[in-house]
Formats: sequence, structure tokens, C-alpha cells
Amino acid sequence: MRDAADLVLASRHRLVGAYDAWLARRGRAERQGDWTPERHSDRRFVEELRRLIALGREEIPPKLGVPTTRSGWSNWRKGRSAANVKLRLDVCRAVHVLTGIDVTANQFLSEAPVNATDLVSIGTVTGQESAVGSVTVTVSFVDFRTSDAQPVFLADVRHSREARSEPNLLGSVRFGLKQASLFASNTGDLEPLLTHLSDGSSSQHGTANGAEVSLDDEAPLRWRVQPPFPKEALQARFTEVQLCQGKPTLDSDGIVAVSVQSADVTPSIDFDKRAKISDREYRETKKRLVERLIKDKFLDNGPRTRHVLSQSRIKWQ
Repeated sequence: MRDAADLVLASRHRLVGAYDAWLARRGRAERQGDWTPERHSDRRFVEELRRLIALGREEIPPKLGVPTTRSGWSNWRKGRSAANVKLRLDVCRAVHVLTGIDVTANQFLSEAPVNATDLVSIGTVTGQESAVGSVTVTVSFVDFRTSDAQPVFLADVRHSREARSEPNLLGSVRFGLKQASLFASNTGDLEPLLTHLSDGSSSQHGTANGAEVSLDDEAPLRWRVQPPFPKEALQARFTEVQLCQGKPTLDSDGIVAVSVQSADVTPSIDFDKRAKISDREYRETKKRLVERLIKDKFLDNGPRTRHVLSQSRIKWQ
């Protein structure tokens, strides 16, 4: 397995395309005074990349290797530099998570699972021929866990000039999931194989430990993942889960993904005893931290607003 700090070749052309796609989706940052740290889109893009690298529990490099000024992006856009640039692997992964674009020169990230947080990890997904003209889609594993502790600063609690200029550490937060949605998309004419897996069970369609999986009638090829009663947070692992079977569209980019609603995310905050936080600030801080966690995540294709935390492209075999 390659190390996150390994250097890989990345295409400047694809990096520009990724930045432009992110900019089109987010909109250009507006100036709100000289003290506002997000007054430039290029800096905000870099900060989003840094946040994703931190979620991956990797040490953030001092420089990411991407432009930090509008003129820098303009020079790259005009081809005033070499076609490729060496970047750390975790930077390329962060761009992939943030924009959905694989910027590596040989496009090797496109085939790898994308895990945007440390709450959920998904393994490889295969679509293997099981009968003449029929394919079975199998997920090697899905892991759910509570996140590592992340810092909570004064700026997370209070929106003020002083709060933004003083990075005072007030405590830490861990995130958990009450439930999640597992779904398959762009798969063609497939029918579900898995209808239910209970905690601690094993069947011909997979093994579950720490949660229950049940077919969700909300939409085709969608399953609800919940912790067993009375547990309140998902800490679970599924292995070799056979989700669906049928005739796929082999020329499509079929995916299996895990998504959540904002209400599914539970932040557990541990404030320093010296921090004086009102009940209103506590409620608003929890909401703000959840919004930051799911910020910029892609939406899934279901009827409800859900944010994709992990996804893996189906490898048709």
C-alpha cells in the first residue's frame, strides 16, 4: 500500500479543471473585510484540501503544491508550466474527494475507493458474472466507526472578528452516525439480492457485525444501515456483501456508496472546563460542526438530501 506522503505525478490541466469545477459549484468567495480568512477562493480551496487531509489522520504538509493565488491558477490555465507536477498522494486524494476528478497523470485514483471521512470506509466493489448474462455486485467490506477527536476552536463557537483572529482551542469533538444509507447507482437492470442482515449474522449474501442492514423501500437498490438496539451509534463491519444481481450497463460508471443526512451525524463535544459556553452557543456549535463535516460532499441520487461519505466504482469482471 502506498504511503500518503509518496509523491505522484499529477496533471496540471486536470488540477485546473478540478479547481474550476469546485469554483463553479461553490461560487467565488466574497470579500468581507481584510480579517476574513476566506476572502479568496484559491485560499479557501487550499483550506478545504487541508481539512480533508486532516480527516484522513495524516500530517498536513506545509505546502500542498497547488497555486494559492488567482494569478497562479491563471498561469496553470494558460499552460505556462510543465504538463505534470509532483504532488503528495494525499493531496491528490483530497482533490479527488472534493471535486470527483482524478488529477493523477495515469488516472489510478479513479479505480480506488473514495473515503471522505474517517467515519466510513468502503472497500472494492466487483460485478462478477454469476450466470449467462447475469452479474452479481459484491462489496468486499464496509466499516463504520466513531471519528478520531478533532479540535474545537473559539471560531467554531462564536462568529466574531476576535474569534476568527484568535485560534483558541476550546475542546474536542468526535462524530458518530445514528444510521446511514447504502446504495448502488448507474448499474443498469439489476435487482436486489440482499434483503436483510441482522447483527452477528452470516448468510450467502454476506456477514454483519455491529449493525443491521435492511432493504429500504424508499428507492430501488438502497439499504438502510442501523445500529442494533439499544446502541445509538454505528460501530460495525460488513464483509462480502452481495447487494444485487442482473444485467448491468457495462459501459457505465456504476458505483456503490454510503450517504447520510445531516440529522444522522451526532457530534459529541468535550469542552475545556474553563470554557464558558451558553446553551445556545452549544446547540449552534453542534450544528456548525456537522455542517463543516458534510460540507462539499456530493449528493446521492435518492429522494432525500444525503451527502456521500464513501463510494467505490464497480469493477465489472
